[in-house]
Amino acid sequence: TAKEDSVMLSYYNLFALTHGLPTITADEYLVKVNQILDGLNSQANLVTYLVDGTEHCFLPHAYLYTTDTRGAAGTLQPPPEACTTSGEASHVSCPVSLVNCAGDQCCPRTPGLVD
Repeated sequence: TAKEDSVMLSYYNLFALTHGLPTITADEYLVKVNQILDGLNSQANLVTYLVDGTEHCFLPHAYLYTTDTRGAAGTLQPPPEACTTSGEASHVSCPVSLVNCAGDQCCPRTPGLVD
């Protein structure tokens, strides 16, 4: 979540106004978010992240849908060697997942990794 999520801050303040409670500033919102996340961060299977800014939703951004080392420009960093699709040379570890693969099964959905 963003440190100053403008939508969540607006929702909080709208709720506060309709229930006769005091509204809060962005700084106060961040304190409250950290209080909630402190409790969640004690769970072994959860990690939370706060980012600078007022962004409410990050999921619509395409760069979050890749599971490799692509940056915002969509280029693999560092550029990997492409997997060979036939012969003994095709039995390799995938350059991204490091899982043993063969031929066109090596990272088939990652353009540029299969020749």
